[in-house]
Amino acid sequence: LRAELTEVKPLYKPLAEHGRVTFYPLLLVSLLAFIVPLITSRFKHMEVPTVVGEVIIGIIIGRSGLQLIHYDSWLQFLAEFGFAYLMFLAGLEVDFSLLATSHNPDRRCGRWHNPILLAFCTFPITLLLAFGVSKALVAMGLLERPWMMTLVLSTTSLGLVVPTLKERGLTRSHYGQSILISAFVADLITMFLITIVAALLSRGLTFDILLGLLIVGAFFAALRVGQVLTHSRALGALFTELAHATAQIRVRGCLALMLAFVALSERLGTEVILGAFLAGVLISLFAEREGSELLAKLEAIGYGFFIPIFFIMVGARFDLQALIASRQGLLLMPLLLIAAFAVKIGAALPFRCIATWRDTISAGILLSARLSLIIAAAEIGMRIGLISETINAAIVLVALVTCIASPVAFNRLYRAHGRRRRGVLIVGASELGVLLAQRLQRQNIPVVLLEANHSRADAMKRAGLQVVTGNGCTEEGLRSANVENVHAIVAATGSDETNEMICHLAGQLGIPDRIALIRDSHRMEGLRAIGVHPVTPALATVFVLEGLVTRPATFDLLTRCYEKEIAEVALTNPNYFNRLMREVQLPGDVLVLSVNREGEIIIPHGGTKLQAGDILTLIGTEEAVREAQAMLSDEQ
Repeated sequence: LRAELTEVKPLYKPLAEHGRVTFYPLLLVSLLAFIVPLITSRFKHMEVPTVVGEVIIGIIIGRSGLQLIHYDSWLQFLAEFGFAYLMFLAGLEVDFSLLATSHNPDRRCGRWHNPILLAFCTFPITLLLAFGVSKALVAMGLLERPWMMTLVLSTTSLGLVVPTLKERGLTRSHYGQSILISAFVADLITMFLITIVAALLSRGLTFDILLGLLIVGAFFAALRVGQVLTHSRALGALFTELAHATAQIRVRGCLALMLAFVALSERLGTEVILGAFLAGVLISLFAEREGSELLAKLEAIGYGFFIPIFFIMVGARFDLQALIASRQGLLLMPLLLIAAFAVKIGAALPFRCIATWRDTISAGILLSARLSLIIAAAEIGMRIGLISETINAAIVLVALVTCIASPVAFNRLYRAHGRRRRGVLIVGASELGVLLAQRLQRQNIPVVLLEANHSRADAMKRAGLQVVTGNGCTEEGLRSANVENVHAIVAATGSDETNEMICHLAGQLGIPDRIALIRDSHRMEGLRAIGVHPVTPALATVFVLEGLVTRPATFDLLTRCYEKEIAEVALTNPNYFNRLMREVQLPGDVLVLSVNREGEIIIPHGGTKLQAGDILTLIGTEEAVREAQAMLSDEQ
């Protein structure tokens, strides 16, 4: 990417003349970065990611469009820093608590539930498919050698995968983490291979190639230092004291660490993506994840300023004339576009072990997005004579098409699947489990009981409940109860260990809501840390008594509620995305009590803007609430 940026010839007179520097280009880009989200939010049905809008607006105002903005030293630095910062935030998104896999030998495909193993399975398939496509292009006379094109087709765009998953609220899910790690592995290994190929062809086998491994050593050294420093109470108290107001010591430290790794990568001759990502991983290992003020500040710095500049300038630099002037490029472009999707969708087939066919194809489509690294790889290939200027222009256009089409197609396909999850699975036909199933059934909520004991299961069937006989501690048992269709699972067996194991497995299968009946209160914090809602019967009883004593009227409303119904609904209808509450006409007497947005409880008012995935708590008559649920979830 650095080579691509620095070798662009300006199409305009310098902006810094006679020692004076103008802020006009930066002002224009900043205004566009502000306007783009306002525009993309209007495309409710297409669900265009913000980064795609930034690339498009860059093309419109850049060298292939109105030529209102061009590259200067200011924007070159800010765009490069935005790219590095994007990789830094990508490292922050890696949640290592989701990388552990269960070692249950009875599970099908159990080993592939680890996102790291899944990523290292998909990448070799990517290389093989890309090499096959490249050999075919050589046979057709469109390429001379297959090696560089193999690596070009093996790339993906971590910079597009991260914000797309983030906008969908998937970065903390097992499915999202698997895509994220697969994208990183593809970019990281491809980057190393491109660097090695370019070095071997240009300089031969030298000691400089091995210097790139030093940054990995620096990562583990910094990890060890961080582990030592985290045990210092005095240092922790000092950082807490200086974490606010003008000091912001934690933000300063994170930025210094990122720049240290970026500078080290540059010094060693490797790409900044590696150093920036490793710095983000270091912060992710030590920072709190849920509700972290530090992570929120770091994201605001990146997505609020630097990262939009990078994406806008990618579009501004695209040269359409180079492609139009070449017939070979026009013939090669559609073939490369088809290959770009076919390679990644084929390589995503191992995702079937953790997801449905629809989600597997969705993952392949999102991983087909390519942008910065493929452009840099094409430039390197052209410099060493493996890729012509014509092929380079075709690759750049393929990158722009995939970076626009892939996120949009992913959002459309994945959203359609998300609406199918409606039921509840209760594992264990205990007294509490059966009572809960009966109450849910009376509310017309689809509920299935999973019980291993045949005689107990038969008794529940005679009582009018839907029961499946199977072992809830295995993937096979959960799938026998159609776990793919449920939005919540309740582990209600008589064993805390079993309930915890069931919730771990349910998380790996992508079930959004997991509830565990736990009698040992010491297990509760550990379960909350992985997104499980633990319920202790003794504490639940105390909560009921406390509610009756301190808030009797409110508690009576929630528990008895006679003619009123209280229910929740996930906002999945795109017609209401980014709409103000005052603009939404709910049926009957329905009111919205609260909005749950990624764990944050919002008390709504007329100016509250609804977002995709919001959990709305409704109150009203039963008929009106059911109608509102169908309207907001697009199930009418």
